[in-house]
Amino acid sequence: MFPVSTVVPVDIRGSNLIIASASANALGCITVNMPPRALRELEYLVKPLIILLTIDLEHPCSAKAALCLMTLMRSRMCITRFVEESGIRIVSNIFNAILSRGSDLDLKTPSTYRTILEYLSTVYREVAKFYPWEIVDVGCLRHNVLLLTHGDSHLQTTAAATMAVLSKDLEICKQMFTNGAIKPLLNVSNPLYANEACLLAGLGCVTQLCK
Repeated sequence: MFPVSTVVPVDIRGSNLIIASASANALGCITVNMPPRALRELEYLVKPLIILLTIDLEHPCSAKAALCLMTLMRSRMCITRFVEESGIRIVSNIFNAILSRGSDLDLKTPSTYRTILEYLSTVYREVAKFYPWEIVDVGCLRHNVLLLTHGDSHLQTTAAATMAVLSKDLEICKQMFTNGAIKPLLNVSNPLYANEACLLAGLGCVTQLCK
């Protein structure tokens, strides 16, 4: 296997997004199977990937960067670096930009936007384990409510899992009420429609909310 450093997305502020996209794709293929302990050595990748993520949401490079960030978030050290580089705020802004498209947005049909949200919703879930209030403060609850309401089963499962992590804090549970999370969580907790993972996550949230 070639060294990871050879595929770092260099010169991503330039015009050749094809090369940057290919580089990010190669990184994703490498890091997806790496153990968390090995990923901690790759924290230096977080900043260039965040930059690549924000260049053009309609370009495949954004989805590739989101994929890489998702795989790196299995490392606590990479999560810390992500927070230090204002990654939470940037991801929130991307959610706002995509979800604000309203009726023009289809979260059930495969698309670049849907793929980006799929990867970044997983980033939310991993970051929530260590920085719950940081992602709540940037609108994570509202974003997850929209994913639960309009997303496909995969997006709903990830959103419900994030809510389950956040619901461990009773103060955050109170905010779930004000953000309209109750009905969507009950809907995805229906065994007639939800898959097992989504059902368990949804029921976990409901149990916490009942406290």
